[in-house]
Amino acid sequence: DVQLGDITIKKGTMVASIPYLFHRNPAYWKDPFTFNPDRCEFDQENPCFLPFSIGMRNCIGQFFARMEAKIVLLKVLIALDIKCKPNSDENMRVGLTIAPKEGVPAQIRLASK
Repeated sequence: DVQLGDITIKKGTMVASIPYLFHRNPAYWKDPFTFNPDRCEFDQENPCFLPFSIGMRNCIGQFFARMEAKIVLLKVLIALDIKCKPNSDENMRVGLTIAPKEGVPAQIRLASK
């Protein structure tokens, strides 16, 4: 038997995880039934974010989906003209890597064809 908090799972019991329910749990998500693409950002602090499931029975399409997302992002970026404004050294966060403290200010417009 396994004890999970107040719940005892008897040996031999079939247990299923349902990401659909994880992704709509109000204990972990603000407005869980509202469409919010920002939720798709990887969040190691939220144990309920499982876009492709986990383990040996994970989604067989996850690698295709991630590659497709990269291709779509590339097509969008090609259609844009992005000019980054210079960032000075005092605005940098130093750790294992060096990164801007508050992002990189940029000017974005449609590229001329």
